[in-house]
Amino acid sequence: MKLLQLFLETFMVGAFTYGGGYAIIPVLKSELVDKLRWVSSKDFGFAIAVGQLTPGPLSILVAFLGWKIAGLAGAIVATVGLFLPAFLAVLLLARFYSVLRSHPRVQGIMNAIYPAIGALLISVTIDFGKEISASGWIGWLVGIGSFALMTFTSLSPAWLFGACIIFGVAWHPK
Repeated sequence: MKLLQLFLETFMVGAFTYGGGYAIIPVLKSELVDKLRWVSSKDFGFAIAVGQLTPGPLSILVAFLGWKIAGLAGAIVATVGLFLPAFLAVLLLARFYSVLRSHPRVQGIMNAIYPAIGALLISVTIDFGKEISASGWIGWLVGIGSFALMTFTSLSPAWLFGACIIFGVAWHPK
């Protein structure tokens, strides 16, 4: 039963979340961490970090969350559930893409959705900021430094996460 619910949750996220990969993060967090409490906020953050180190970060994020919830079957079900709506939509809409893309109503929808996606991402950022507080001033220093590096340089997230892993091991050697 949990696998079916996991599939439905990720299917709904995949079907109704628009705006690219990072737009699903706040929705997944709301459903799997806050509402259903299947995954801790710490595990959710870890899944994001691990996903950034690999090709296809969202596949890894969703597969990891599914695995954490229901093992290998959960990983498969969550991944299929998340990507099936987009796959079906691409099959149905590919034919009409050039017409739909320039339609004024579609442009209006897009102009309304993008600010909402930004607000959702800010909300998740604030939630993760609360987690930083548990790390004390060093956590804040790492967070602010990471933000600056990602905002003002072309540093790959993989290098940043790798450096943070090394720093974390050195910081907490036990």
